[in-house]
Amino acid sequence: NDCAAPCSPHMNTPPISRPVNWEFMTIIGILEENVWSTMFLSVACAWVVLVLVTRNWWISSMVAVIIVAIMASVIATVFTIGYIMDIFVSTFVALTIGLAIDYSVHIAHFYNHAPGSRFERAQHAMAEIAVSVIGGAVTTIFAGLPLFAAPTA
Repeated sequence: NDCAAPCSPHMNTPPISRPVNWEFMTIIGILEENVWSTMFLSVACAWVVLVLVTRNWWISSMVAVIIVAIMASVIATVFTIGYIMDIFVSTFVALTIGLAIDYSVHIAHFYNHAPGSRFERAQHAMAEIAVSVIGGAVTTIFAGLPLFAAPTA
């Protein structure tokens, strides 16, 4: 046996008998296949919820366009860098969808309930929500920083 002590105990067994977590592989396949439909379904759900909450289809439509623009720019950047759609990219896209929807919906909500002209409403919304949105973004970034040190393979 030429396998030294640090080798995996499965190194000398035939490939067919190596343990494989088929359920996990199925989940990965589903994530990779459904990331696009999930993205568009999420935007549609956000639009419907915003229309119901704000009772303003114009603001809701603008937020949906902004969310799609954010997602398009993030996905274009990821693919331009050279990544392919795998479990890491699909997880990244899912997180980006959540953050884009969360921040956009909160700003739209504050804008819709602010008094004054469009400019004054925009200023009020940004002044009221900016601290919370920036705080949420910063804590999300710091919570994700340890992942940079995690092994990828």
